[in-house]
Amino acid sequence: LALLQQQSAAYGLPVVTGREVMRARIGDSPNAYQGAQTLMEMGLPVRGAAWLSASIQHESGWAGQRPQWDLGWDGAGTNGGLLSWNRGRLARLEARYGKKTTQISTIQQLDFLMDELRFSYPEAYRIFMNPQATDRQLIRASKIYIGYNDTDISQEPRYDTARTLTSQLENK
Repeated sequence: LALLQQQSAAYGLPVVTGREVMRARIGDSPNAYQGAQTLMEMGLPVRGAAWLSASIQHESGWAGQRPQWDLGWDGAGTNGGLLSWNRGRLARLEARYGKKTTQISTIQQLDFLMDELRFSYPEAYRIFMNPQATDRQLIRASKIYIGYNDTDISQEPRYDTARTLTSQLENK
């Protein structure tokens, strides 16, 4: 990044930021592993990044720019973006960038996610930021932030994905 910034300045080009480098690396459809790495670059520890990435994988397959949808049967209304945001949360995401989720980059959506966690869901934020958080705590934080309410947590596939990602990231 330092080299890119130096070269940009030398050629009179705009300064390159870390977010631009991340966007170029992951594009707008990373896989769960790349997404977790990006969340780690944004300050999350391995466990928090893995658990959030697993939820994003489950909610959208990391395809945050796909068209919005309404399942109808769940009463949530229109959903969109990386975490299937709906209602006021979807409206705040779109208002922040002045466009629909289909035009909001993955990095922008992750910036929104981090700000939303920090300022609107501080309990979940503290858990995700704790490198020693237990699976039980991370399940609680996931439910607080993402808002789903499954009845049998042992059957939730996102948790298996989170554990697998954690293992992969810790072993790299």
